[in-house]
Amino acid sequence: MAYLDKAGLTELWKKVKSYVDANGGGTPTTITGNAGTATKLQTTRAIDGVNFNGTADIAHYAVCYTTGSTAAKTVSLSNFKLAAGARVFVRFSYANTAANPTLNVNSTGAKPIYYRNSNIPAELIDQYTVLELVYSGSYWFVVGNMNILTKGDSINIECFTAGYVTSAGKEVQFCIPVSTPIVGCSSVSIASATGLQIRQNGNYIYGGNASTLVAASSYRGVVNRNMVSIAATMPNTTNAVNNAPCGVHAALKLTFS
Repeated sequence: MAYLDKAGLTELWKKVKSYVDANGGGTPTTITGNAGTATKLQTTRAIDGVNFNGTADIAHYAVCYTTGSTAAKTVSLSNFKLAAGARVFVRFSYANTAANPTLNVNSTGAKPIYYRNSNIPAELIDQYTVLELVYSGSYWFVVGNMNILTKGDSINIECFTAGYVTSAGKEVQFCIPVSTPIVGCSSVSIASATGLQIRQNGNYIYGGNASTLVAASSYRGVVNRNMVSIAATMPNTTNAVNNAPCGVHAALKLTFS
């Protein structure tokens, strides 16, 4: 078996290199452009609305110092670019009290802040609240659902509470506490889920009994923070004592607006 000495190996390497170079596989001797340093992208790219060129970290977090009574909220965010799909996390230093607030990031223009598909209720932006927002091309939308009841929401609720019979025995007034915060609603419509069961002086009134609830003829309701005050007009006055307290078992559907 023959072996290549150093000179033979050198000669073989020259031939292999010559072949590779001739077939487009040569080793480059110089690197130019941004690839030479690999520290900066040749073309800046926007990542969720923040420009990135490889020279610095990016962030989507900003703090809003606009006073609560001012609807036009502003924040600063380095290298921000307003475009559909842009995303920011905003911490509000003050509780908002202004109707129809807007957000202007880096002077790119004031855009309405929306929750679901309408202006965010003023009181939903509490002090130190952090909201994740995504830009649609027209509005800043709050990301996700919040644990609140707002316009258009409905709930079925069943409760036992105290009430009062009035209006010549035709009306029962009572209040229903709601554990979920009611936000941005000025009115409520009420319908019977299964109705009302009213007891007074040990008697079931309005034709109800231990197993039967009675639907009111009509309801009126008022939203007072996390309480709904209800006046139910009953279909009769059977066994009712006017201007006297009563016990109420209510199974109702509440729709907020």
